Amino acid sequence: MLFAACPALLFETGLSTPAKPKNDLDTSMGGKPQIIDADAGQIEQVLMNLCVNAKDAIPGGGTILIAVGQGTIDAEFKRQHTWAREGEYVALKVSDTGNGMAPEVLDHIFEPFFTTKPIGQGTGLGLATRILRDSGYRVLVARDGEEAVRLFTEQGAVIQLVLLDVVMPKLSGKAAGKQIREINRWVPILYSTGYDFNLLESSLVPEAEDKLIMKPFVRQELLRKVREHLNRGD
Repeated sequence: MLFAACPALLFETGLSTPAKPKNDLDTSMGGKPQIIDADAGQIEQVLMNLCVNAKDAIPGGGTILIAVGQGTIDAEFKRQHTWAREGEYVALKVSDTGNGMAPEVLDHIFEPFFTTKPIGQGTGLGLATRILRDSGYRVLVARDGEEAVRLFTEQGAVIQLVLLDVVMPKLSGKAAGKQIREINRWVPILYSTGYDFNLLESSLVPEAEDKLIMKPFVRQELLRKVREHLNRGD
């Protein structure tokens, strides 16, 4: 089975999980409850990304703190950050007891596809990889859309399903899916994204009939979708 995308994926069996150090998760909810204007799914994705990164930053075990409180953007902050608007805000902070990031990593943290993680790890398709392998599938992983198409060209005979991220380096999920379908029009393709489609360029949005699964992945939903499409094709 192929899973293609920013990782792309095939499934390997029999992986054991060694005992892992203990990490404590603490929360601090300061002040009274507030109403905010935000997308619940995107907030969940942000928290998952930050907490998984924090866990990886304390491999020997430690504490992760999620704190919510009041924050104020004043004239001085706005002067240094021209996009900001003055006012009172809810501040969400995730911290850990790790050693922090090296300067050369900090310089790149806002680049869309920058990562320090090995291929096949993370909370996007990297998380899907861990879920699927733990469930007995064999997963072939590609780093970007172009590599996904190349891997399918070379190994399409053994690939039973493709999972493409909507937004990927070099070649978008929609464009990669189109090229894969030119090789094998019958292979099932699932697309995944954590973005609201209203925020995406129209050229990135899959066709209406394409199958979609939203991130962050829920284990049982991902496994159900994969099994459904393997059983019936596309």
